[in-house]
Amino acid sequence: MKRHPLYIILILIAASLVLGACVGGAGTTTSWPGFTVDNERELAYVANGPQIYAVNLSNGTQKWISPTEKDNKITFYAQPALTDDGQLIVGSYNYTLYSLNPENGQQNWTFDGAESRYIGGALTNGERIYAPNSDKILYTLGLEGDPVWSFETEDSLWAAPVTDGDFVYLPSMDHRVYALDAENGELFWNTDDLGGSIAGVPVLSPDGLLFVGTFGDELLALDTTQNGKVVWRMPASAWVYSGPAQTGDVLYVGDLDGMLYAIEANSGSIIWKIQPDQNNDRAITDKPLVIDDMVYFTSESGNLFAVEAENGNPVWTREIGGKLYAGPQAAGENILVAPMGIDELLIALDLNGNQVWAFIPSD
Repeated sequence: MKRHPLYIILILIAASLVLGACVGGAGTTTSWPGFTVDNERELAYVANGPQIYAVNLSNGTQKWISPTEKDNKITFYAQPALTDDGQLIVGSYNYTLYSLNPENGQQNWTFDGAESRYIGGALTNGERIYAPNSDKILYTLGLEGDPVWSFETEDSLWAAPVTDGDFVYLPSMDHRVYALDAENGELFWNTDDLGGSIAGVPVLSPDGLLFVGTFGDELLALDTTQNGKVVWRMPASAWVYSGPAQTGDVLYVGDLDGMLYAIEANSGSIIWKIQPDQNNDRAITDKPLVIDDMVYFTSESGNLFAVEAENGNPVWTREIGGKLYAGPQAAGENILVAPMGIDELLIALDLNGNQVWAFIPSD
């Protein structure tokens, strides 16, 4: 079977982790921008290569950059996370987790106890920071960067966990999900092999169902109240890289073949599915954005799509350019996307797909 071009990128990321472990360095740098919207401060934070950018949501101008001078030993791609007490947490390929002041980008503290890269973002909850690392370990820290507990799995951790306040549900590239006590890291249960690596953040429903996408070409529902029992499996046409977006009783998720699915959350039945992008590079690698009765999603080919949530009927398509691996995010009345491979690092569009502003970093 002919493999999608994105598989090559993922293989390069995995290979670079091995290289980095062998030589004690970062190895080959391969990934795409991670970004987070901060509506309270009216900023977006974009992690891209050697620097993190804070961009004003109103007009796309830069508020700050960190570090101010590029350091090629530091590479940021993990999605930044905000803590309740006002810190910006972001991991780097130099094995270090950074806490920054979101107002000015100044460094608060660092944690350098990991032995490999931070691929995915951290989960922040109350007084805890849960940071997954490619060294197979979930590091749990206090708000001053002090280690609290850690938990090791059988393979790399590429995605942040989710929590219900009592337990942390940790997805792993070892094909399993682990339920850990949020306070002390004690293992409560773990699933059997789910049939594929898990690289995306799961989604936890209010009734305790955990929805997980896998490289086994499936979206699964796990019952967290029944030790992670598989409730249903929805077969996809290719790897499901992300967790879904949930609105009420409906889930929306894409796969690496560019198929977008609407699924009944309780049964796993497919309501509708569409494949609007016919380009070879049509992979959907992040979860969609649902606003009112519309679903917005990106594809690797550089397109942003808007379809009706009820039936998947296309409404409009916007050609952004470059590659779009990160999914769209809401920012006030606009939608933000972060392309890879073009000058524009962050682009804001209105709900009709019209560009509002574009941010281009200065050299």
